[in-house]
Amino acid sequence: MKYRLIILSLLVSFLSHAQVRTVENNTQSITLTPNGVTVKKGVNSGFDPNVSIGFDALKSNQLNSQIGFGNIGIGTETLRDNTLTPNGTLPYGIFNTAVGHSSMSNNRGGNWNTAVGTYALSAAQHPKFNTAIGYSAGHHLGSRENVAIGIYALHSGYFGNRNTAIGAYAGENLGSIYNDTDSANVFIGYQAGSTLGAKANKLYIANTNTDEPLIWGDFFTQKLGFHGSVGIGTKTPSDLLNIHDKSQSIPKSYLRFTNGFSGQNIEDGFRIGLTEFMSGIIWHYEDKPLVFGTNNTTRLTIHENGKVGIGTNNPQGNLHIYQNAGVSSLILNTSYSGTGSLDGLFIGSGQTSSSFMNRENQILFMGTNNTNIATFHPDGKFGVGLNGLPASSDLHIHKNDFVSTELQLTNTSTGYFPTDGFSISMKNGGELEMNYKESQKVVFQTNTSATPELVLQTNGNMGLGVNNASAKLEVNGFTKLGTDAPSIKIKKLTTTSPAIEGATINLDHLLSPNKIIAVQIMLEYIPNSYVPPSYDGNGGFWYDWYLSGDKIYIKNKLGSSGSILSKPIKIIITYEE
Repeated sequence: MKYRLIILSLLVSFLSHAQVRTVENNTQSITLTPNGVTVKKGVNSGFDPNVSIGFDALKSNQLNSQIGFGNIGIGTETLRDNTLTPNGTLPYGIFNTAVGHSSMSNNRGGNWNTAVGTYALSAAQHPKFNTAIGYSAGHHLGSRENVAIGIYALHSGYFGNRNTAIGAYAGENLGSIYNDTDSANVFIGYQAGSTLGAKANKLYIANTNTDEPLIWGDFFTQKLGFHGSVGIGTKTPSDLLNIHDKSQSIPKSYLRFTNGFSGQNIEDGFRIGLTEFMSGIIWHYEDKPLVFGTNNTTRLTIHENGKVGIGTNNPQGNLHIYQNAGVSSLILNTSYSGTGSLDGLFIGSGQTSSSFMNRENQILFMGTNNTNIATFHPDGKFGVGLNGLPASSDLHIHKNDFVSTELQLTNTSTGYFPTDGFSISMKNGGELEMNYKESQKVVFQTNTSATPELVLQTNGNMGLGVNNASAKLEVNGFTKLGTDAPSIKIKKLTTTSPAIEGATINLDHLLSPNKIIAVQIMLEYIPNSYVPPSYDGNGGFWYDWYLSGDKIYIKNKLGSSGSILSKPIKIIITYEE
């Protein structure tokens, strides 16, 4: 009678509060439901270490030392088919917790699962180590070590292990492709990762059903993607990545890159950013080049020694521009010159030539010591010292001060000192001086294959058409004194007067008689004493001459030439060209 009163009291208490109640001890359990009282005992033992509350909760559970124990089922049909048709691997159907209508109702051997919510893990038959919280969370999940929190979270995932889904409908369509080892997805947010298709090792953080979540990742390839702008230190990024240091004392915004070779100390790796002085920096801490490229090709290299290469990764100068084919060039222009390839200043090197060119109709200046030294003018003239003044000739050298202006020519043979070579100077008083400072001839020549036109020798002799003049002026050719004067030459002949009085001698002059302008004859009667033709001063000195054809004739006068027999005679013939 006392036993029945206790049961009735419990039943009244149960009906007034929860309508279902289980009382248990170490040997048996009693389940009280609106449909009646159910007593549960282990089939192969004298006790049942399970708790079930609800119609058909743990209905088919079979119990022994490795089967069907340690379960808690609260709700209609919770763990209904536990141990019904297991997969044969022991233990099975143990240590499951199911709370909610039909939660884990189709479990047939799964172990160590927690399901909270109506239909949570409802259709899963052999799940292990899963946690599902929410209406129909992990509904079809038959794999292991998954966490599903939220209504329909991981709802349609038949296979796949180690998935984590937090949020309503998160990972709802995980897919049915079998993966017995690892799918290991992480889905966070409403409908995150719920798009159709199997997924593995993915991270989705989103609040909508999309393949482009706000944050996406791949744990296998270790990739992380952001579909949107990222702000570090700011909630309002202005670009895809915005690093902001809101400090008002010494703000610094830097991005640093290091690896296992560089180390990760303050002076390691590569850094870009904005300093506290508002200077933008690109800083490479390593003893290696800084390389810039486009189209999968190196374009610019800043070498660790400070040299810059464009088109080359091994610059040989402070700035080294290299072009594999075509013209390597540097163009400098402004808004005044234009921005085209034919504007401004051009410096280039091609296959066969190099150029340094001002493409504008303006002067090209070259200078040193902050002073313009040389100027190239648009009309092709070249000035030295003009400082922008117009050049008066193709080469115009000018000095502003009252000092000499000098042009000096030297080579390896002469040396390069002021006392070497050849110079042309304009003295400060206006005097022009040309000075060849070597012990060599000065040659003026217009045709390299002919005899030099003018040669000035070191002894001061000058030859016109003569390479080695034997006089101060030696001319090989005709001379002309005056515009209306004939071009003339002079020829010297020598002979001896006839040996007897009245006799005649002749000699060839080898000239055209019609070109002969004048003939001068002197007879040396005693050393250094001469008489002209037809001289009758003292008697005995008379001789005459005449020209006929190509010969000159000398005739002693009979009876008046006794003092000039067999005497030396000089003949000078002047003839024109």
